[in-house]
Amino acid sequence: MATYGTFVDGVSLKAAEANDFFRPVAFTPVLRQSVVPTLSTSAGRYLRVNDIVFAWFRIVASSSGSTGNRIEIDLPVTALSSSVEVIGAGFYLDASATSYRHMSIVQFSTTRMAFLTSTGTSMTTYLGLTNGPNLRVETGDSFWGHVQYEAA
Repeated sequence: MATYGTFVDGVSLKAAEANDFFRPVAFTPVLRQSVVPTLSTSAGRYLRVNDIVFAWFRIVASSSGSTGNRIEIDLPVTALSSSVEVIGAGFYLDASATSYRHMSIVQFSTTRMAFLTSTGTSMTTYLGLTNGPNLRVETGDSFWGHVQYEAA
């Protein structure tokens, strides 16, 4: 990915710099629920414009997580702040129940995101915790999402 200089009047943008504007970069999302479940599908792309990161991902589990633990996915680029804030939205497919949940995606730390569902009552009722609701990642469960946040 090209780095861009400080542009001032009279300075030209190089073709190599312009060609890299908004070029997505592949990353491999890592799912965690205390353990790192095996994934049958793990695809992600992100692009960075100055310090703003735009990312989207899709993952499908092929093994289980640990009950009672927060479900997290690694961010593609380290975030500037560890402040907990909503950075995107997504869906969770519970394959065993064939049900979808719409989720708000929260920046949990500078390196990970977590999930809040419509049944959450605070910024600490994460998907996977007893109050969040208490779901365990199982084989066939899928996550899709998109986020945007400020990079370090």
